Amino acid sequence: MIIKSSSALRNDYSMISDLAHDEAEPIYITKNGEGDLPVWLTLRFLNPRNGNLRKSPKST
Repeated sequence: MIIKSSSALRNDYSMISDLAHDEAEPIYITKNGEGDLPVWLTLRFLNPRNGNLRKSPKST
């Protein structure tokens, strides 16, 4: 699990972006020491080759 502060996101966005591209797990952003926002690279999460995106069954 990767945890970063909201100030790290604000002050060093490129580092958070690089982590999102390099790691296969969400990055949790904290605000005032409390969990606030999970960040996940959408393209990796929705990649059908990873098995994360499933087609819905066709309606009959």
